[in-house]
Amino acid sequence: MLYYFWQATGSPFRTPYQVNLHTQDPVPIFPWQPLSALSETDTRTVFINGEIDQYQFVRSHFVISSISRIIQFYLFFLGPALSLPFLLSAFTVRRHLANVKILLIVLFVSAFGLLLPIYYGPSYAAALSCVVYALLIVAMQRLRKWSWRGKYSGLVIVRSVPIICLLMFVIRVVVPLPGISTPAMVPLTWSSPHLFENLNRGPIESVIQSKPGLHIALVRYPHDQQAPVDWVENLADIDQQKVIWANDLGEQLNQELIQYYKNRQVWLVEPDKSPAQIMPYPVDKKTIDEVPRVSGSGL
Repeated sequence: MLYYFWQATGSPFRTPYQVNLHTQDPVPIFPWQPLSALSETDTRTVFINGEIDQYQFVRSHFVISSISRIIQFYLFFLGPALSLPFLLSAFTVRRHLANVKILLIVLFVSAFGLLLPIYYGPSYAAALSCVVYALLIVAMQRLRKWSWRGKYSGLVIVRSVPIICLLMFVIRVVVPLPGISTPAMVPLTWSSPHLFENLNRGPIESVIQSKPGLHIALVRYPHDQQAPVDWVENLADIDQQKVIWANDLGEQLNQELIQYYKNRQVWLVEPDKSPAQIMPYPVDKKTIDEVPRVSGSGL
């Protein structure tokens, strides 16, 4: 990897990702760092619409941001079902603290580090999964011996936890099968639909692909706004694609593209609508015949 970094960026200790951040992203990694100059590029609207707001929030309300991340971490990795073993085994923690001391140190040091950057998501804490569930197993081992009024209640609770988790998993898998949409959840949990699940172009692309012939899909975003997931993406050999995706750049530039691919049916796609809209794009056949053949624009 160091050799790759050296060949790509000129330094074995400078990653391509760092170069991208330095040249495209005005938002720094940590809130105590200042914003960089915002370049006039196609990515400008991405940062204006969300990233800078996130930077300002973390910078101004670090405590609230930290509490929010702790709640997200808890709901994603544990939730109510897996919290019970920790709560009931808390009475024996002091006697066995030495056995899990290294795990606790790793957990708290890493968790503190997750509070510092501007951005956070459950995937950022993925490396802590083994630590969290190792602590869970230890807690369940202690809880297994717990009794209440002469009955081994701990054993029943320990056995019920994986059963509850299994039932929750089955329900999460089965519910979408009849076509029932899973609601968006904030904050994210293990069962939340993917953040971009409802933003991908798959359903619209399937509709266009099912139609005979060749097509162009002109993607129109609202003025001065860019979607979290860019739908304009093509293969290297664009001319051989059944569906070519391009940005809606206005009537004149669109006509140049349509002229270049005059044998294709043209569609207007609006991803920001709910659900995403698709309709035939009005094509002036007379104008197409008059426009000279040029290279495609907006791809």
